[in-house]
Amino acid sequence: MDTPGTPYEADAADRQVNEHGYPDATPWRSMEPEQQVAYWRHQARKHEQRAEARSDRDQIRAQLDQALAEQQTDEQKATAEAVEEAVAAARAEERARASGALVVAEIRAAAAGKVSADRLEAVLGAVDRASLLTDGCVDTDKVTALVDALAPDQHTKTWPDTGQGRHPSSRTTGVAAGRDLFAERRTGKPS
Repeated sequence: MDTPGTPYEADAADRQVNEHGYPDATPWRSMEPEQQVAYWRHQARKHEQRAEARSDRDQIRAQLDQALAEQQTDEQKATAEAVEEAVAAARAEERARASGALVVAEIRAAAAGKVSADRLEAVLGAVDRASLLTDGCVDTDKVTALVDALAPDQHTKTWPDTGQGRHPSSRTTGVAAGRDLFAERRTGKPS
């Protein structure tokens, strides 16, 4: 069985087990495994009961709102409706502003390293941000198409010659070049 010095010390017999199957004034880590199972089962049931007690909260809230609406005067109803419309309009305005900022951020991210900063700023001032939105979200395909149209063609880009590396030679080499060189030196004219 248990030996002294383990978490299930010898005084386990002194502990009083409650109706749920675990001792009340004992930390759960000091309980025996069966008591720990009973403790956690009791805690789970307690939380389930609390959640079930709140499950009809939405229904009660709807009934309360309906009762309050029935008691309101016409003036109060008109004021409440005007407030709801103003809140909806403010949310729509803020959503449109935030969507525009998201479009700009998406364009900047897609254009990084592809389009010069001056050209990008000029285009951002003229672009119709609403046309790059689909259902209130940034349409990345449209943004990519816009950035690809702005970016210079990658195939025509030339790198500056820094004077390093291999350069093509204008001289020809090989047996035929040697024969031509020999003939030129002998006769004085190229063949």
